Amino acid sequence: MRDVTLYGLVSPDNEIRYIGVTRVSLKNRLSGHLKDKRKSHKRDWIQSVLKSGGKIHIIDLLKMGESDWATKERYWIWALRANGYHLTNTAEGGVGPGVHSEETRALISRRVREAKASPERVALRKTPEYRALMSSYGKKSCSRVKRPNPWNNPEFRAKSLLAFKKAQSDPERIKKNSEAMKRRWLEPEDRMRFMAGANAVKKTYTRRKLGPRSRLRPALIFDPTTGLNHITDASELI
Repeated sequence: MRDVTLYGLVSPDNEIRYIGVTRVSLKNRLSGHLKDKRKSHKRDWIQSVLKSGGKIHIIDLLKMGESDWATKERYWIWALRANGYHLTNTAEGGVGPGVHSEETRALISRRVREAKASPERVALRKTPEYRALMSSYGKKSCSRVKRPNPWNNPEFRAKSLLAFKKAQSDPERIKKNSEAMKRRWLEPEDRMRFMAGANAVKKTYTRRKLGPRSRLRPALIFDPTTGLNHITDASELI
């Protein structure tokens, strides 16, 4: 099991500005921070240092186990902030990446509500251009790509039918299906259920084929309770 490393990102003036944990090497973790494009306080600080020609350093603070890294990360963040360090962590630590503290979430929620309620946003949402743009987004998300039916391809259809005929003519497959049907037919309950389904199919087929005339014609129906065929009137076909 890999150890968890507690690390710090250090500014050019040797001040720790970020506390984090990693299971990879510190070199790879620093490279990930420098390439991260997600908007955050930490990213803004890193970009400002790089634009001014400075360099971000990463230091190893502590080796921890899998069971206690969250508690120790929270403690280090709390201790450094209590001692006046201006950390760029958005969370209090120990909760994983991308999870903000209650204060940060409340601040983000308030700013989003204020932005939506601003007169400029309200006026923008009423413009025909904005409504047409939102409508186009909705149509794109609801539209489905119509895929071609492979059975319209003669080559695919011929190849599939050939494979089906080959599978149906396989002696082992025929023997296996025959044995399964015999076992099913020996069980009274399975036999009654099978014949009941066959009768339902027969009724549907007769009704569709004869239409209204089926009311005047009798039919030969299997009775699963007696195991015999009997002639019934056409009312059972309806």
